[in-house]
Amino acid sequence: MTIELNKKKYNILFSLILLALLASIIIFIFYPGRSASGAKFNVWVVFILARYIALYIGIAVILLRALRILKDNSVLIYIFTGSLNICLGVICLVSFIPHNTPSSFLNLFIINDVIGAIIFMDTMVFDFKKKIKAN
Repeated sequence: MTIELNKKKYNILFSLILLALLASIIIFIFYPGRSASGAKFNVWVVFILARYIALYIGIAVILLRALRILKDNSVLIYIFTGSLNICLGVICLVSFIPHNTPSSFLNLFIINDVIGAIIFMDTMVFDFKKKIKAN
């Protein structure tokens, strides 16, 4: 049995693996008590920095896609940015539920979820409409 992956599915899988690897490295380096840098530079600081980086890159790739400069919606950076934004928003939501984060912190990350949802809707839904029109 062979599994055939097209470019989009391969990039989704690769971006999720890359996110898991990146999260593992960040937790290993910056978790308090794990290393000297973890005591002064907390995981949440890295989390907020990653939020702003993902937010601005997400806005940039959506604008590039809207201006038709980025013509293909299966590019790895496009899918990775959407995955990163959704993961950051979900992590914040999961930490908000047991009251570990304030509501203002959650409000910051809702924008990341919206940007990630826009990217994934463009990647999945709009491509599906093209296939329907082709048939």
